[in-house]
Amino acid sequence: MEYSYKFTVIMPIYNVEKYLEESILSVINQDIGFDENIQLILVNDGSTDQSDKICLKYAQLYPNNVVYLTQSNTGVSAARNLGKKHIKGKYVNFLDPDDLWPTDTFTKVYKKFEKWRDKIDVIATRIELFGAQTGFHMLDYKFVKDKVVDIFENYDFIQLSCPTTFIKEEALRNSQFDTRLKFAEDSKFMTPIILE
Repeated sequence: MEYSYKFTVIMPIYNVEKYLEESILSVINQDIGFDENIQLILVNDGSTDQSDKICLKYAQLYPNNVVYLTQSNTGVSAARNLGKKHIKGKYVNFLDPDDLWPTDTFTKVYKKFEKWRDKIDVIATRIELFGAQTGFHMLDYKFVKDKVVDIFENYDFIQLSCPTTFIKEEALRNSQFDTRLKFAEDSKFMTPIILE
């Protein structure tokens, strides 16, 4: 597959007007350069709030980068699966619309993928909480230093959260999110990719 972008971000959206614009802007404002390097796929899963207007705004502002898709409310897994059909980036992230990326994240991730190109298919990132809780996630001890994780030696270092990981497009081609699951769908999605 020939890639048009370094990254594709797929965002499933359902009634998140309160957070959505800030989350979209955290992707657009990446210092790696949005116009040249990032495709953003917004999948509206039947929202009944103002999420549609926000998505349309950014699809019109960035017609070359933002793909806006809509479906009836069938859940986060179905929304992500729909978004997967439109990937044009080399590395993929499934960002939730109430999460944010620091502006230098994609630059750092890209450098690590290029450095460890033949050793890894997935890069996990740190999780910092904001809002009701603050500080880094309790599993942050895994990130004392950057390293390639051997799952047979450090199986407890595996991260199964899609919003906080980046995956090589070629590693997820044969994977689908299980639409029957109401939670932990990203863990089921990530496990076979990591095992492979």
